[in-house]
Amino acid sequence: MIVDIILGAVVPLILLIVAGYLIKTFRNNEVIKWVGIAVKAAEQIYSASGQGKEKFEYVSKWISEKFKISEADLKNIIESAVYELNKPYLEIEKKE
Repeated sequence: MIVDIILGAVVPLILLIVAGYLIKTFRNNEVIKWVGIAVKAAEQIYSASGQGKEKFEYVSKWISEKFKISEADLKNIIESAVYELNKPYLEIEKKE
């Protein structure tokens, strides 16, 4: 009887939780990957100095059309992608 309860209720619940976690993780990795691509594209499209706002708007609009994500999360992911893109230059500046 206890085995039936475990197999009938607990195991499917655990599988549902694990599947939800894996789906969320995969989705987050996809968003991060595409934000990185969009940030690099924005750098090419808006190459003039002082166009940070235009770059951010481009990436934000492009990602929002592809994924359902909160503005706060998207902003953080974009900032992280920009930091990673600029990281080599920041390290050079630190050495000088």
